[in-house]
Amino acid sequence: ARPGQHMIAVKPGVPTFAYDAVLIAGGLNQFADERGAYVLRRSSGGERVKIPLDLRALRQGTGRDVQLGEGDMVFVPQRKFMF
Repeated sequence: ARPGQHMIAVKPGVPTFAYDAVLIAGGLNQFADERGAYVLRRSSGGERVKIPLDLRALRQGTGRDVQLGEGDMVFVPQRKFMF
């Protein structure tokens, strides 16, 4: 995994999905909060909309991926640990 911001070039007419973007960025590390990931997208009104993304379910073949559009951002936070 390569934490940080990554710009992804996409081919016109070829859909790119959130899980693809995560894999292009190097995948997940052991601290990734797979169930807390989300896509941040601007709505037509200009406000930011948070779209939940369950990367664990996607990895297991049961989740719903999100097709990315121009300006979308994918966030994978770190898990919170309690001791």
